[in-house]
Amino acid sequence: LVQAGWQTASQRAGLPIDIRGISPLAHFSIDCDRSQAAHTIFTQEMLERGFLANNSFYATYAHQDHHVDSYMENVEDVFLIIAQAIERNDLMEQLKGPIAHSGFRRLT
Repeated sequence: LVQAGWQTASQRAGLPIDIRGISPLAHFSIDCDRSQAAHTIFTQEMLERGFLANNSFYATYAHQDHHVDSYMENVEDVFLIIAQAIERNDLMEQLKGPIAHSGFRRLT
């Protein structure tokens, strides 16, 4: 459900993403010049909506359909925000803090 939802939301927003992984361990990457900034905005905007989320989703038996539906409604809004920022070329201006580190770099 999540992978299909990401695909639909990205198409509606006009946001190019690449979805990978197996169903319970999926992730997406945003295809743009400043992808790490875009991923940071995704987390930032999802936090503002009450979701601790990044570009990965680890499904569990605790996730019920209403959880996924609520998550996807918010993903659609956030994907649109990111797509519009990319189109306006003001992705960096949308950040409310520093760009998130990737991998183990944040530990050094």
